[in-house]
Amino acid sequence: MKRLLWTLLILSQPDGLLSQPADGVGDSPPYRSPVGLVASRDGERLYVTCEESNALIVVDLASGQVKHEIPVGQGPYWVVEGADGRRLYVSNRRGKTVSVIDVETFRVLRTVEVGHEPCGLAFNRDGTIL
Repeated sequence: MKRLLWTLLILSQPDGLLSQPADGVGDSPPYRSPVGLVASRDGERLYVTCEESNALIVVDLASGQVKHEIPVGQGPYWVVEGADGRRLYVSNRRGKTVSVIDVETFRVLRTVEVGHEPCGLAFNRDGTIL
């Protein structure tokens, strides 16, 4: 839990930028407007929607490093893991879509049009309905 709190502090900078921890490994790309923060079920990764960057980033919690940046729809707002942990679902508020992402390859599998400004996402108890 201590590491997760430290990581969240890094994500909440006053200038609205998300950056990797300073570790002497080159320049960190700016990630604008981090909104949705969800830890993976195994506790190894943090998924972060960056609304102004139109991206989902994947942070390795052990190292604090951004491991993947996945372009998604316009204005990504929230992210949830699927019931089996093999898919991520990202609501794209301004794009009126939901992106479905494969957790193994970190690629968008498909984008589904859903209507006016999708925000929060949740599954039913048995994980069959989003």
